[in-house]
Amino acid sequence: MQGGGGAVDVMAAPSWAFKKFQEDLGIWLILAVIPMIVLILVSGGINFALGLVSSNTSSFILALALNAITTIVGFALFGLAARGLIRAALAATRGEKPTMEHLTDMTDIGPYLVLSAILGLAVGIGTFLCYIPGIIIAVITGFSYTVQLDQKLEPIDAIKKSVEMVQANPGPALGGLILAGFIGQIGIVACCVGIFFTWPIGWMTNVHIYKQLRGEPIAP
Repeated sequence: MQGGGGAVDVMAAPSWAFKKFQEDLGIWLILAVIPMIVLILVSGGINFALGLVSSNTSSFILALALNAITTIVGFALFGLAARGLIRAALAATRGEKPTMEHLTDMTDIGPYLVLSAILGLAVGIGTFLCYIPGIIIAVITGFSYTVQLDQKLEPIDAIKKSVEMVQANPGPALGGLILAGFIGQIGIVACCVGIFFTWPIGWMTNVHIYKQLRGEPIAP
């Protein structure tokens, strides 16, 4: 078993994630494709509607506010879409196989929905304050979804725990979160189709770093 204490090896996370992805390629793609398509359709419709509104105004403040609303909704939907992948990644650290149940099981969905809404609001407000605060909030709360699903904490407690983990070990935590985010989004450059491959690997990287920071064992 990997992990279990000691120094955090950030680069071990994507290697482990890629290995796990290859072992169960089909189910990982399903866990990514289904929620991502729903996310794209819903957020695309919202963005289109808000775009029509913003195109009819010359107010910079209103345009920024509309962009913040888009961010709030988009980030909340993003969190919901990632739920199945995170649950499957947590299972993988225990040596279990990913299954469709990780996507379809709605047990304890309530606190997770609230967490997604809170994070979406926080990042949206940060975006309204000229973007940089929104990016900072998104990074330091980057373990919140994983914490909530793993420890079954209330939304605010999950956010606090994520921030505490970053504060306690800022180098590996921030490095790991940025790396996981980069991996998760880099697939967009491959005509967006690549996101279905990189998104699961990005979340598995996030979960692996999280488990290392907690000193917990990780199945090879």
